[in-house]
Amino acid sequence: MSRAIELEPELPEAHYFRGMAYRDLGEMGRAIRDFDAAIDLEPDYGLALYTRGITRLNVGAYDDALRNFDTALVLDPDNAAVFGGRGVALGNLDRCEEAIENFTRSLELDPDNPETLTARGLARTCLG
Repeated sequence: MSRAIELEPELPEAHYFRGMAYRDLGEMGRAIRDFDAAIDLEPDYGLALYTRGITRLNVGAYDDALRNFDTALVLDPDNAAVFGGRGVALGNLDRCEEAIENFTRSLELDPDNPETLTARGLARTCLG
């Protein structure tokens, strides 16, 4: 990917896929920098916004992740995965009711997602 970026530095997909490779290697800071570059080049790159949000969840940057998911939802307001990501971020911020609402919306869009069903159940436990 680095060679592709050398040849075509304005190609957002090259930055995105290199970011994915860094993420898979556990190099989250480098991954986020590449997702940033992809989004700088293409601000409406919803997949990069979502993936940067997930990566920020992985490093505990829940407020930053939530902002990424919020922007991704503006671009794609019916994306079940983004609502799921929002739910995770909100749950980690102890905003349990909002987390449940987001998991519920995600399940409306993708009713058979076992991970979201589990996450919503866990979020409900924080309410007692």
